[in-house]
Amino acid sequence: DHDPEKRHSTVRAKPPAAHFPRTRRKQPPEGAKISGV
Repeated sequence: DHDPEKRHSTVRAKPPAAHFPRTRRKQPPEGAKISGV
């Protein structure tokens, strides 16, 4: 029964991936701050 865990992993890996490229391209300084955190 690993349905909820697998779904959570995909949803968690999706938002950060889309936020990284968009934040890094729009604001390079902001992307570095998020990565440092």
